[in-house]
Amino acid sequence: MTAKIFHNMVVVDSEKRISAKTALRQVLAACGGNTKDEAVIAAINHLCQLNPTTAAIKN
Repeated sequence: MTAKIFHNMVVVDSEKRISAKTALRQVLAACGGNTKDEAVIAAINHLCQLNPTTAAIKN
């Protein structure tokens, strides 16, 4: 039972990451690719929060 619950969490997290990536792409397109735009920065920060890798920038 625990494995199933964990598996569901992984699926949900994966879906959230896919959704956040899509949102980032949409915001980037709307902002003409400007990575300094506040909406783009917010979308990147949201995606970073969903990253399952601890200290991802160091890996």
